[in-house]
Amino acid sequence: MITGLLIAVVIAFGAYIYKFPPKKVSSIQTLTPTSNPDKICMDYLDRPSELSVDLIHTMVNKYKGEQLKCINSNSRIKDDAHSIWFDLETLKKFIYHVEKTTIAKATSDPDLKSLNITKEKLGIRIYYAAYPHFDSWKNHSDLDDFSKIDGREKYEHLHTVIMIPTLEISKGKMADFNPLDSDTYVSGLFDKPGYTFSLNNPTPANSTIGLSGMQRSSTNQNMSTSAQNHGGLIPPENPNGEGF
Repeated sequence: MITGLLIAVVIAFGAYIYKFPPKKVSSIQTLTPTSNPDKICMDYLDRPSELSVDLIHTMVNKYKGEQLKCINSNSRIKDDAHSIWFDLETLKKFIYHVEKTTIAKATSDPDLKSLNITKEKLGIRIYYAAYPHFDSWKNHSDLDDFSKIDGREKYEHLHTVIMIPTLEISKGKMADFNPLDSDTYVSGLFDKPGYTFSLNNPTPANSTIGLSGMQRSSTNQNMSTSAQNHGGLIPPENPNGEGF
């Protein structure tokens, strides 16, 4: 009786396979675009961007042999940073807030609807930057908290990056802007007089969403980005793990 039951199961399974043959699965798993607007990075099915390892070596070594060598010849800087590391969640959070905040404002503010702002018009500009003298960090709220972490005084004068959101405000013109401030959606960030730097008037109008190599305290978040975190400079951080 057991043998007959097994034979019946095999026949039924064979019939099912014949009627519903298995489909081939591509090497890149197909993902269904999510219906949840709060999710990101869920519907990018194209092959990931790639660069030749040989080209990366060539370009990194050229920077170290020319630009970095020139920087290190400065009497104040003996060993400038040549890379910076961010964890993936920090980068995803930054991109998430730029896109979500912008689209939310663009679709809810009557004055912005006519601009036809879409996520395709968004971008990120990466500025080369350098930390100021350590003694001046107390004058900047974003750096004051950062200065209390052991060893951060080694960051003074070193090379870093600052990422600022951009919006295409006219054909071919990508302007730095603040997703939190709809006034910057028309002409950009630095054309707005309210963003003139002032230590005596550190109001939210002087801050924008941005990402840099610094750590922001969980308090006083309205003064700066909601997606700012520590990016490790190498050096002075441990270079173990670098491949180039």
